[in-house]
Amino acid sequence: MILPPDIVDNTIAFLYDDPSSLKACSLTCRAWLPTTRIHLFSFVDLSDNKFSRFQRILQQSPRLGRFVKAL
Repeated sequence: MILPPDIVDNTIAFLYDDPSSLKACSLTCRAWLPTTRIHLFSFVDLSDNKFSRFQRILQQSPRLGRFVKAL
């Protein structure tokens, strides 16, 4: 069964404040990955030495930077 994209987007948007659920959704199928990345990377917390971890993530997937809206 294929779900319409707007249903998938709305479902994922509902989980905007639940990172563990968003990570699980990102592994569900390739079609869900872009929408989950929008929510997972829209705000990046760089406190408590998280910068080096985020830097490694960006080195592995440089395109993730376009999803960051606030640091």
